[in-house]
Amino acid sequence: MKSVPRTALTLGLIASAVAAQQTTQPPPPQRGFDWRANYTFGYRFLDVDGSKNRFDTDYNLHEGFRLSELRFDGTIHTDNPVLDRISIEGHDVADPYERARATFAKDGLYEARFDYQRTRNKYRASGDFNRVDRKEWITGYGLEIPLGDDVELTAGFSRADRTGYWLVNRIGNRNLTPLVRVPGVDSPRHVREDEAQLGLRFHHGSTSWSVGGDYLNQRENARWSYSRAATANPAFTESEDTVSDSTLEGPGGNISIRHTAGPLDISLRGRGFERQRRIVGRGSGTGFDTAQFNSTLQSFSEGAARTYLVDGTIDYELQPTLTLHSDLRYLDHTEHLVIDQTDTTVYPTVPTTATVYTLRTQRTTSRRREASLELEWQAHPALWVSGGWGWSQEKLRVPDLESGDSDFLRGTIVEEGWLGGFLWKPTAAWSLRGRYREFGQGGVQLHDIVDHHTRLVSVKLRHQQDHGYAELAAEHRRSQNPIADSRTANTTWSASAGYNPSEKLSLTGSYALAQIDSRTRTTFYFDPTPTPVSTLVGFHGDTHNWFGSVDWQITERLKCSAQGTYTTVSGDFEVDMLRVAVDASLQLNRAGRIGLRVEQVDYDEHRNPDDYDAWIFFVYFSAELNAGQFNRR
Repeated sequence: MKSVPRTALTLGLIASAVAAQQTTQPPPPQRGFDWRANYTFGYRFLDVDGSKNRFDTDYNLHEGFRLSELRFDGTIHTDNPVLDRISIEGHDVADPYERARATFAKDGLYEARFDYQRTRNKYRASGDFNRVDRKEWITGYGLEIPLGDDVELTAGFSRADRTGYWLVNRIGNRNLTPLVRVPGVDSPRHVREDEAQLGLRFHHGSTSWSVGGDYLNQRENARWSYSRAATANPAFTESEDTVSDSTLEGPGGNISIRHTAGPLDISLRGRGFERQRRIVGRGSGTGFDTAQFNSTLQSFSEGAARTYLVDGTIDYELQPTLTLHSDLRYLDHTEHLVIDQTDTTVYPTVPTTATVYTLRTQRTTSRRREASLELEWQAHPALWVSGGWGWSQEKLRVPDLESGDSDFLRGTIVEEGWLGGFLWKPTAAWSLRGRYREFGQGGVQLHDIVDHHTRLVSVKLRHQQDHGYAELAAEHRRSQNPIADSRTANTTWSASAGYNPSEKLSLTGSYALAQIDSRTRTTFYFDPTPTPVSTLVGFHGDTHNWFGSVDWQITERLKCSAQGTYTTVSGDFEVDMLRVAVDASLQLNRAGRIGLRVEQVDYDEHRNPDDYDAWIFFVYFSAELNAGQFNRR
């Protein structure tokens, strides 16, 4: 009889709970605007003792107010907003390498991006190119639109403007022997490059792919001009004023596929494009050889280029402890250029007129194939070893610019060799890694007529623990070609360590020694060489580099970080460079922090006047703001 009231009571409670759920109203939707921001701005002071030109070449920094960093993120909560996420960031505003990005998005509908980048470079050090001013502006627009759960449409447009001023070297009167180089020739240049992209991305299960197309439109203008007393007779003027306008445009496309299923992992990527090139040149010049002369140049060149690139990787797990790796690469490039040029020279005192007409078709072909096959075996739970074979072939054909000379015209490079490696990890803290590779090509080198041999050996020993690590590494690279008389040998020894005794203190340090021996025989010196003598160029020497850093949270409000680098180069040229930087900051309140960064750079190049000792001070204020959630109803 007691079970009846208990049952009734239980049913009553369940009914009351169901009724309460039916009458409970959902919470009101969030409304308003959430945002948070952080920024760092300050004032930079400079004190440069020595070569300001060399300092501008290395750093190109100036005094004044700077916005070092800005980040703003916002979320909109309203009924059906046009956008619900905003992100704006900027870095190094008003400095030579400033960057900015803005993102606007609505979840499930679109994401739009705007990118901006400006770069300014100077070269003021002594030497042949003792003045270069180069500026680059890049703006980009991107859009991503989901078309479904697994498909996404992408679109983009970018514009790059590059403008600059060079002092280059030209050849004076080409009718005189020997040819005389003219240094410091004015050469302003400007390039505008527009590129548009459109593509699709797809992902479903273990397969993902993307396909896209693009179109490039590039316009370039370059000029060379100089005027000086003629070498053969200083009473007359030797001058040149040449202008070149060129265009490069055409479509391109790309496709990539990635498939991972069970023991098989395949990744393939393809890229192709066709470009049309037009070059219009015009110029005038004056000079004196056997008599005074005036010359004019009219040139028109037109051609096309086609390039296809394919590369891929295949990994297949034969057994749980045995995996087969394969890499494949292919390049096919062909181009032709028709040159139609007229040179007219007038000798007013003779009088005589000489006209040289040139009609020539230049053709270039490059085909490259590369493949490797490697087997990886887990011989022990702590030991992995791998070994395989690699092969590459490159066929190259270039134009015959001058008949009868000994310049390279065509050749085939074939290289093959062993590759392998190992990884030994006896404990979670210790690991030893090694790598060996006896084949590989670094790209098109016109002087390579026979086999170009390459070798790579590397080894790395590492100890890792909770509070730090220690690592020893060595690497040796060697490449040689006896016919072209070129060789490069680079051996690097390094040691590094890091220690974190607590969450408030971090220490790191490293040392590296690079031993470099590079030599290449060449007859090229500017265009063309005034003294066509075979010459060995390169570098032989050692580079030592020491680095150390400390990050220390001294108190809850005060923190400090310091870095130091010392580099010394000895050999064909000698350089010593010391850089020390310290950053200390103090928390003023929950949001703001004031700080000081001090950097000292001491550059000393032996037997060269371009030495400097620079101090860089940056007094800054940094803040983090979070408005939370407000304007809610």
